[in-house]
Amino acid sequence: MKTFALRFLLGLIVATALSLTALAQTKAGAIKARKVEGEVFKLTHDGQSVKLTEGAFLTESDTVTTGKSSSVVLVFMNGSSIKVSADSKLAIEEFKMDPLDEPINVSKLQNEPSVSKTKLNLAYGEMVGEVKHLNRDKGSTFDIETPVGAAGIRGTTFRIVFRPSGDGKAFNFTLSTAEGVVLFTGSVANAAGVEVPQDKEVVVTAQVDPATNAVTSVQISDVHSISVSAASAITSATTTVINQAQQTTTFTPTEQQTPTPTPTPAPTPAPATPPTNNPNNTPTLTPGDGGT
Repeated sequence: MKTFALRFLLGLIVATALSLTALAQTKAGAIKARKVEGEVFKLTHDGQSVKLTEGAFLTESDTVTTGKSSSVVLVFMNGSSIKVSADSKLAIEEFKMDPLDEPINVSKLQNEPSVSKTKLNLAYGEMVGEVKHLNRDKGSTFDIETPVGAAGIRGTTFRIVFRPSGDGKAFNFTLSTAEGVVLFTGSVANAAGVEVPQDKEVVVTAQVDPATNAVTSVQISDVHSISVSAASAITSATTTVINQAQQTTTFTPTEQQTPTPTPTPAPTPAPATPPTNNPNNTPTLTPGDGGT
């Protein structure tokens, strides 16, 4: 009887701890726009399109679009940063984290300051990311969805290039890892996951049904070493753009509770459809945003 009671009590403690953890992560985290170049817009959940300016706040449910020769670095309150390159569309579907206990300087972080859950959706385009070491043992996750599959980030530096092929029948996708490891899983049923470790990349081709625009098949290539140019592009974007953005970014507990809203001027049309002039999946890094 004593053994049963002890087991019951331990189970209750574990269940309570898990419940408290889930409750703690119901707070939306803050995100700041840094290194804004060219035409960059934020589409809010209520349909408003707002031109992003340096230091503007974003949160979950916002979508970022960039025009030609444009880019922006999104610095997240958990210390992670994403550089969105030209001709891209990235939705922030979810970003929740435990509240901060004190202000943080992002550039000084090696690990995330609490526990967080991030889910992004890259509709098309290119992104380079640096994700601080996640508290995965406590439930932290960082996932990036695309129409061809999902990338599970485990605390790493990476690049994703995802462009339509131009014929309306296929998508081309490249995932490169410069540091750490990323797990990629195809979007079709029973698609096996593949790990992409440091200095490796995977190329994915997906066939699409033109009538429904649904992905019908996903072909994942063998994981192979990244090219010198690809490695250079990732490193350059990280050191010259993302790190610079982090140097000027701090977050306070108050900003998570009541983030300063972005000024809302008259709505401005944002890019609505993915560009189709890059059929060979060529990276679009340009001078000033990680290119040469």
